[in-house]
Amino acid sequence: MTVVDQSDVDVEVARLSGLVEGWVSVPGQERYATARRTFNGLLDRRPVLAVSCRTVDDVRRALESATRLDLPVSVRGGGHSVAGHGVGADSLLVDLSLMRDVAVDPVARRARVAGGAVWNDVDPATQSHGLAVPGGTFGDTGVGGLTLGGGIGWLIGTGGLTCDNLVRAELVTPAGEVVVAGQDGDPELLWALRGGGGNFGVVTSFEMALHERGPMFGGRLLFDIQDTAEVLDGIADLMRDAPDELVIQSAVRVGVGHTQPGCGVLFAYAGPPEDARRYADAVRRLAVPVSDDLRVMSYQDVQGMNGLLPFGLRHYWSGHFVTDLHPETVSAVCERLEQTPGLNTILLEPLTGLARRIDPETAAFPAREARWNVTGLGIWSDPSHDDEHVSWSRSISQAVAPWSLLGGGYSNYAAHDVPPGRAQTMFGTERWTRLREVKRRHDPTNVLRYNANITA
Repeated sequence: MTVVDQSDVDVEVARLSGLVEGWVSVPGQERYATARRTFNGLLDRRPVLAVSCRTVDDVRRALESATRLDLPVSVRGGGHSVAGHGVGADSLLVDLSLMRDVAVDPVARRARVAGGAVWNDVDPATQSHGLAVPGGTFGDTGVGGLTLGGGIGWLIGTGGLTCDNLVRAELVTPAGEVVVAGQDGDPELLWALRGGGGNFGVVTSFEMALHERGPMFGGRLLFDIQDTAEVLDGIADLMRDAPDELVIQSAVRVGVGHTQPGCGVLFAYAGPPEDARRYADAVRRLAVPVSDDLRVMSYQDVQGMNGLLPFGLRHYWSGHFVTDLHPETVSAVCERLEQTPGLNTILLEPLTGLARRIDPETAAFPAREARWNVTGLGIWSDPSHDDEHVSWSRSISQAVAPWSLLGGGYSNYAAHDVPPGRAQTMFGTERWTRLREVKRRHDPTNVLRYNANITA
């Protein structure tokens, strides 16, 4: 626990308040409660103070204050991290939620996105030009967290991971230096930001590649929970030889008390709708759907298929990148379909198409050779059920562990209690060595440590 003299904090708060264009807040203030708000209600982390920034200079001044107070720094973008990485206890919190501008250059096919933007800021701006950045699957997810951790979404087959579309970034280091990641700055830093996490500096601007994106064919089918094994085996077969345009996810809902349990199939085809129908019909033949709303829709509608989970529910997610959905893997998952209270879901996301073909040396993201990301999503509201849901989520991870590619799951879905050494295991020796070299250059004292921490 960091110990800091309150009088020093008071002096720094007064100094900063006269300098920043945003605002400075401390415990007990309404703005402080807003700044530290995160997705996961299981966590209650209290920074020493929060600086809600409007400009790069605000960020620089916040980091200077952290140095004077000898405080570590946490960085909140969209606040959607399951592990609560954006808010650190006893830290100086740099809150980027006021920095959400998006500028689109449709000729160059580039979008410049401020560090606190969420996908609901980006998608309308890019779609107005018939373009899109390959994003995730929830509109209120922060662009920063998703990109820095990888980025699995509906356009992964034709556009790659989100991090593959990061072409340049600007960030402020803990020393207060504004640096550029990319060909006109530090190319190795850009490599590290592409899936290597965000603990090298505070990224204030992302420059993203844009792709043409017109209407898609997509939607959701729901099958009876008893048909789960047959449906998952069939989807695995389809995705092994799928064209780049096809992405099929599955969300097996096992919780009771909110919605009907079932095996949900989320379908997205990023090509001509008439070409999609043969694959849609193949999914329909796997079992008799309970419901089926497949149709032509916009990319923004595809992005909205999952709806939005309200902030404040309790979350514990655990899983693995697996080499494939082998029949044995599916059987292991289906053995854990016992019903539990809450919104518990087994999420199966494919890595397919371009995301698997891109040269792995272009990004620090370590799981490109996996075919699926399988995660147990424990989601509930009653604190008295904490142990039950954590245990259930871990059981899904344990079930698929024999087929794990890396010995762990997606860093963007990591639980708050993942062992510190897990990141090193997942990145492997070569990537870890490169990441540490970048860390030494930009944050040698590990001021930014609230993430899948790369240590110098």
